[in-house]
Amino acid sequence: MNFRNSGTFERGDLCRKSREQANVSIPVIAEFLKLSTRMIDFYEAGESPVPDDKLLKMAELYGDPLLPWNYWTINSPIAKHYGFKPFTDKTIYSAAIEAGNSFNVISRDREDFMVIMEDGRIDDNERPKYEEIVGASKKASLAVLFLDLILNRKEKTALQEAV
Repeated sequence: MNFRNSGTFERGDLCRKSREQANVSIPVIAEFLKLSTRMIDFYEAGESPVPDDKLLKMAELYGDPLLPWNYWTINSPIAKHYGFKPFTDKTIYSAAIEAGNSFNVISRDREDFMVIMEDGRIDDNERPKYEEIVGASKKASLAVLFLDLILNRKEKTALQEAV
């Protein structure tokens, strides 16, 4: 299957840009992953999907904890169905503000949520409030995930440890 024609070319671009930002050459990543340089070329051209174990090692070597998340959100039908998006223009501060605002909505509407869920179903009158609370919960979860990935990443990458 040629992934370039299936609308997933972005995934290769994502891996290439992450590698370039980390200033890692193709031969170095190929050796680190125990793959041929040609296979790295396939990954970066979007002609072949990157296996999860290789993607995690790339993220480690590049010092890019968001690479697996962004790759998954771009390529996964599940991520697309649930509206998960790559973290691209986010900053730590904007994510913190988004999480804080979402937590305020969740906290403010906690009692309403419990009343809505009391009978185990959502009627038409309850649906707008339910959607608002669930939407705020999703935003808070994604913002916290982003913050956790960024703030808890290792100071040393695998490349620094290898040198």
